[in-house]
Amino acid sequence: MSSSSAKDADVPYFKGDNYNLWALMMKTMFRSKDLWKLVEKGFSEEGDATRINESLKKDAKAMYLIQRALDPKILVRISEAKTAKEAWDIIKTEFQGDSGNITIQLHSLQREFDAVKMKQGECVQDFITRVLDIAYQIRMMKEALPQKTVVSKILRSLTPRFSLVVHSIIEAKDLTTLTVEQLSSSLKNHESILNIEGGHHEEERALHAGRSSTQFGDHSHRGGRGRGRHFPRGRGRGRGRGRSSEFSHGESSHQWDSIKQHKGVQCFVCKKFGHVKAQ
Repeated sequence: MSSSSAKDADVPYFKGDNYNLWALMMKTMFRSKDLWKLVEKGFSEEGDATRINESLKKDAKAMYLIQRALDPKILVRISEAKTAKEAWDIIKTEFQGDSGNITIQLHSLQREFDAVKMKQGECVQDFITRVLDIAYQIRMMKEALPQKTVVSKILRSLTPRFSLVVHSIIEAKDLTTLTVEQLSSSLKNHESILNIEGGHHEEERALHAGRSSTQFGDHSHRGGRGRGRHFPRGRGRGRGRGRSSEFSHGESSHQWDSIKQHKGVQCFVCKKFGHVKAQ
């Protein structure tokens, strides 16, 4: 393949979708070959023969590039075109529309631009890309959309998660000169910090949940020992209230022996069994 054929192979291919992006790439290619003015404005057949011949050659080259860029189903639509400008205008009218259609499309895009909001969980890069895609389509319709308008729209449409950084940017930056790229960089940095902090919070919540589960399990396990588990070890441990809770360490043995000694004896004062009045 010759070097010329290799270059032609890089011509942007158009199958009917994303006309604006295709047109943008074609314009750039035409400018690189000094052909865009001829495609956009056409050429005059007035003047000396040498100049006219040179214009015809350039026009044929531009026509060839347009033809190479089109899917066969679209190529047939420009088969009757005599110049590159005529072919270009046919494609533009069909896929971008006439002035009436452009007005309708522009109104729809402007409403979409006004309504676009950052979604919950959406990353900064994806949101800004959505906004810029709409802005680009509006500009392709020859409608002015200043960068400061796009910057302001992005700041207004972020989720509450970015409230602090938005206030900081508004106070510290000149929004009339702030570029979308600078804004994007600041928001991405803040997003990274939020993601790191969010990860730490998740770990803390998981650890707290683990501790709570362990403590609950301990209480459930101990609950079957009865109320006597907090009293000193003795014969009453784990049996309801436990008798050992009624005595101190020094008195328990002596008093228990006394109770056994008077078992069956009734106190003549309180009428209870197991002790006498002196006790």
